[in-house]
Amino acid sequence: MERLKQYLGRVPDASRFPTLPEIEDRLRRIHARHPETTALKVIGTSRGGRPLTMLSVGVGVARGDRHAVVTGMPHPNEPTGTLGALALGDLLAADPSLVEELGLVWHLVPCVDPDGAALNYGWYGGPYTRRHYAEHIYRPPFPEQYEWTFRRPDLDPPGLEPIPESAAVAAVIDELRPTLLITMHNGETGGLFAYVTHDLPGLVDGLGETGEATGLPIHGGPPELDVHVLGRGLFQMAEPAGGMLSSTEYALPYGTVGVVQEPPMWIHPAIADDSLSDQTLRQVHEAAQAARADLAVRMAGWVAVIRAHHDLNTTRGRGVLEQLRYVQHLNAGPEPSLESADQRCTVGYARSVAEDVLLDTLRCAGHLAALLRDESKRSPLNPEVAGVLGQVSNTLAASAEQESGLTFVGLGPAVRAHVGMALTTAALL
Repeated sequence: MERLKQYLGRVPDASRFPTLPEIEDRLRRIHARHPETTALKVIGTSRGGRPLTMLSVGVGVARGDRHAVVTGMPHPNEPTGTLGALALGDLLAADPSLVEELGLVWHLVPCVDPDGAALNYGWYGGPYTRRHYAEHIYRPPFPEQYEWTFRRPDLDPPGLEPIPESAAVAAVIDELRPTLLITMHNGETGGLFAYVTHDLPGLVDGLGETGEATGLPIHGGPPELDVHVLGRGLFQMAEPAGGMLSSTEYALPYGTVGVVQEPPMWIHPAIADDSLSDQTLRQVHEAAQAARADLAVRMAGWVAVIRAHHDLNTTRGRGVLEQLRYVQHLNAGPEPSLESADQRCTVGYARSVAEDVLLDTLRCAGHLAALLRDESKRSPLNPEVAGVLGQVSNTLAASAEQESGLTFVGLGPAVRAHVGMALTTAALL
């Protein structure tokens, strides 16, 4: 879109990720500065009783029948979207002409998992190394995740049982029938990419323009899911199967265009390297499979020791068990067939696959470290469990050695990428 760099230039770097009270305070301040064109509404409460606050921007400016819904932090270890939603709200509220140009009333919920956010506070203030991030991480199991607990009775199966957070946003979607729904995720590392429900002509170029404007490389590796590739870094979601439904899949019956944004928090220069590596696609994926198999065995052994001494039916315990199930699932069969499997892949592709494996390790070991740190505050750890904590800490230390060359971009470029993708997509509609 024209003037994209100009708009993104108005989005400053943040100093750290905000706490829940700070998010609420910033929403109130935006509304106080622009009371005639904005509105604040609590759309529900979390399982822990925390408010889900929505800021509407463009009231009385844009047409009242075209709406965009934006959600931030759909996973609580992905907080760049909260800053992205707040920055987008600030930008739109201060520029009614931009709102009028885009022709949408915007409804922003910067944090849709406040309970999970509170469990990630340990790393929100930095230092922003991946080891520190991993040691304080919390990511809910799928049945407790906002993003995967939407339900549609027209599908068989209809989806998981909604939690209060997803039910609150589903009610907003039902009321507004939005033209656009943006869910602001973020990747831990790699390049900038996005999933979309519809093939919008021009969006591949728009993603590239956002990458250029923010300095973020576009993802050159494989998508996480089995989806249609529209262009570099842009993937079209498959039709919903009904087993687990996301917010964008829930909104499909209304004709809503859904966008899942995934800017990275850390970048490595190799991600953008399109030169050929000395590895074939087959070799890269076989190495990843072997590494995940080893991780799954180690993780299962650690969990078995801990389970003998601690109840894992706790919030953090269930998060640990989900990581175990996830890595076992990734290792539960042969890698899908790949076209030209014996051809050399690019350096960026090989780095992307290796980064995914490293992040599986960080998530598994990190969830265990966070759990055992909390348990040690209650009472001294059993010697066997303390031994597991030592092994987990060693794993995190070894993984940290692979951070050379990484740059943390989560408080500036990634936030502007959220805003850039939102504006670009809206302009195409």
